[in-house]
Amino acid sequence: MIEVRLEVGIRRSAEDVFSFLTELSNFKKWQEGIVSVEQIDPGPWRAGTRFKTIHSFLFWNNLIDLSEIVAVDANRRISNQGRVGKTSYREEFLLASEGEGMRLIYRADIEPGGVFSYMKTLSAWNFRSQMRRSFERLKVLMEYSPVSSPLVADAGAI
Repeated sequence: MIEVRLEVGIRRSAEDVFSFLTELSNFKKWQEGIVSVEQIDPGPWRAGTRFKTIHSFLFWNNLIDLSEIVAVDANRRISNQGRVGKTSYREEFLLASEGEGMRLIYRADIEPGGVFSYMKTLSAWNFRSQMRRSFERLKVLMEYSPVSSPLVADAGAI
């Protein structure tokens, strides 16, 4: 099992960050390695809502990630679980108000399968590094531009 634990303080409200995180069109703006993401089940996010995400990862062109929401607690928590090939994972985003902003806590438990079970150390290092860079980008997007600004609309400028 690979455990990933990351935290970042963001000088924005938990409501602003939650809103940004749960807008599908924002995924590619802050998460490194996402090629595309599609919500399979229509409507607001709820337990059971499914997604298909295509990731670029290491030397492979595309990895297909099929996931579903386990729990959503508005402005506080998003939990989901999924499968990428034979690798399964469970991840959680916890949002907590803190001073003039909020703290975003990320937890992921990954059970590598297939070829990734043989490259567990490399896979873990790559995923942690990728998520750390993604959190840094999220922090910049949220702190240095209003949600509706052109910078957020085109995060490639970062």
